[in-house]
Amino acid sequence: MPSRRVPGECLGRSELAETVNEYLWETTKKRYELDGHSIARYERGEVLWPSAPYRSALRAVLGASADIDLGFRPTRRGNTGVAATHRVVQASCIPVSNTGEGDEGDDSVKRRNFLVTAGPTLSSGLMGAQLSEGNIVSSHEATEWFAWHLWQLRARELHRSQIPVPVARCLDAHPHVIRQPDGLYRFTDPALIDVLVARRVFGDIVAGSGHLLATAQTSHATDLTIGSLTAHNGAARWGLGVWARRGATAVIRVNAAGILAKVGDPDLGDAAISAIRADQDARHLYLTAVASRVLALPWEQAGHLAATVGTQDTGITHTPNGPEMYAAESLVAELVNPRDAAARWCSTVLLHRLANPVPEMVRAALARAVQHEPCRENLRAHAAALAGASPVNS
Repeated sequence: MPSRRVPGECLGRSELAETVNEYLWETTKKRYELDGHSIARYERGEVLWPSAPYRSALRAVLGASADIDLGFRPTRRGNTGVAATHRVVQASCIPVSNTGEGDEGDDSVKRRNFLVTAGPTLSSGLMGAQLSEGNIVSSHEATEWFAWHLWQLRARELHRSQIPVPVARCLDAHPHVIRQPDGLYRFTDPALIDVLVARRVFGDIVAGSGHLLATAQTSHATDLTIGSLTAHNGAARWGLGVWARRGATAVIRVNAAGILAKVGDPDLGDAAISAIRADQDARHLYLTAVASRVLALPWEQAGHLAATVGTQDTGITHTPNGPEMYAAESLVAELVNPRDAAARWCSTVLLHRLANPVPEMVRAALARAVQHEPCRENLRAHAAALAGASPVNS
């Protein structure tokens, strides 16, 4: 598992312990005091069966499905027995010292296997590989490669000259890929791009890595798919919550918040809104995305609009696609979008920027939205806008 403190480095024992304590506070609201010395005791096998909360937290943090995956096993006396292996430590990629205890047992072999398979990322597989004509690529790998590169390039088509030969061979025979006479390849349904990218990014999240999430700002459709997968995965929800608040870049913070906002849980929606409300850079990116999607604005123009939030600008008096009433009607419709809590908040913020003669219509829409809004942060934003105050600063 990568360190949040030192990019490119692995998680240290103390940081792993702190991460476990944070997870337990987030999920139980109880304070725990695991430290690096305890992690070292797990490594040495002095404790084979930690308490249930610590085992649960370590499974979630390290992406393990069972206690045995981390080398934990109960004994008659609870925490004694044959020296355990270093699977917990290796799963977090902490360097393991040579204890000189002789041949490795079965647990040690399993722990090493866990290290090898834990936290795989797209960049370490086919996506980052240099493919030659002799490589064998499966149909699934080929479509994932194709979707990923289309997404990164914000394109709907790629020319054959841009596609490795083994990938192109698979795409030629794929029922959901069209090859046009001019050599351009595209999916039969562009929505497949978001679905395939979402599945790949979600796999990276579950593995405890934010590498793919930090690559570029994800689309609304991609976030919706990842959000539906996240709804049933506690480790993913917790990891996204940490990245939304303390991710290294604005991109990973806004992506994590965007996914949480689309899970459909009011508490997660509140967490996402709280994160972007307090984070100027992530807030700007989220407001830009909502303005671009809802008002059909080019990204640069949507960014200029988002930049007026929190300033003395007079607000949205006209948009490139029509007068203020068009903007108001579009944003009012977004106020009741059930699939994105943070987009509802952003719409309230943008509606607050509207100049006369729009406010009466906006006021009525906000009053209606209050009756059905499940998120506390949005109710607070609605109340602020109705009172003429900024939802960002209230």
